[in-house]
Amino acid sequence: MDRQLFDATGVGWAQLERLVAEAVSRFDPDQAEAQRKAAADRRHFDIGDVDEHGLVHLDGLMDAADGHDLDQAVARRAEVLGRLGDQSSLDVRRSKAAAELARADLALDLLIPDPHTGEVAATVPGRKV
Repeated sequence: MDRQLFDATGVGWAQLERLVAEAVSRFDPDQAEAQRKAAADRRHFDIGDVDEHGLVHLDGLMDAADGHDLDQAVARRAEVLGRLGDQSSLDVRRSKAAAELARADLALDLLIPDPHTGEVAATVPGRKV
C-alpha cells in the first residue's frame, strides 16, 4: 500500500478508501469479515408517521442485490401502470408500484396459524372450494 500511495498527489478520498479496504481484505481477513458483518447489521427498512397530506416517508438500507431487485420490480410495475393509462409522473407511478407490490404480498396470506395450537406455519393452505 505504501508503494501505491508513495506519490499521493493524484489520490482522492474515494480511491484512498478503496485502497485501505483492499489492504484490510488482503492482510486482515478477520477484520474485513467483521466490518462486512457490521455493515450488514445496519440494514433496515423504516416507514415514518403519516404526514398532514396522508403520505409517509420511507427510509431503508439493504443488500445491493436486494436493492437492485426491488428497483427492477418497481420500475417494471411503474412502466406497466404508464402503459395502462396512468398519466402520473414516473416518481408517482414508482410510489404506486411499491404499494402494489406490498398489496400483492398481503394477498398471498403465506403465514397461516394452526387452528388448534395458534402456531404460525409458513405454508399456504390448499384451496377449499
